[in-house]
Amino acid sequence: VIQQFRRQSFRSRAVVAEATEYPHGSLDAVAAALRPDVAVLTIAGLDHYTGFRDRDAVAVEMSRLAKALPAGGVAIVNGDDLAIMAATSDITARRVVFGAAASSDYRLIDATCRPIGRLTLAVGHGADERRFATRLLGAHMSVPVLAAVAAAHMLGRDFDAIAARLATFEPVHGRCSIVETPGGSTFICDTNKAPAWSMA
Repeated sequence: VIQQFRRQSFRSRAVVAEATEYPHGSLDAVAAALRPDVAVLTIAGLDHYTGFRDRDAVAVEMSRLAKALPAGGVAIVNGDDLAIMAATSDITARRVVFGAAASSDYRLIDATCRPIGRLTLAVGHGADERRFATRLLGAHMSVPVLAAVAAAHMLGRDFDAIAARLATFEPVHGRCSIVETPGGSTFICDTNKAPAWSMA
């Protein structure tokens, strides 16, 4: 992450970086280098089981990024992940919650998949309710999409602009991307990363 950051132009208005919680303490270095204004915490998974052993430990490690935010920063957190909610309960930055619970700031009303699995979300925010059509495959993609909607909206983008961008974003190759063959067969390619804990 730090190397990617160093390659960015100083004319860039924003940088989006994916950061790993492994090994222990790595997010401290990432936070020191990036000095983020926004941190998005999606799922405390068990990709690094040997290092953490349980989701609570992963969430505590992930919370380092949220705890490094400045007073005016925003932590976008998954309200459906109880480990993340517990680990971020004492952060000083503003905590914005996304998820299925009615109390979420950005709440998932429903997630439906059109033919061949393209995801559409209905999202509630205050009195607003909006639908977001995506080109991503599967209802499980509702977590990163809802997180992205919340983050973009908190950064000042309106829902129309967010919907327009989501409608054109293609799946990253190897992350539930579609591969069509000349013979007419269609495959969903999910070979980039599929840890055992996520198979369910």
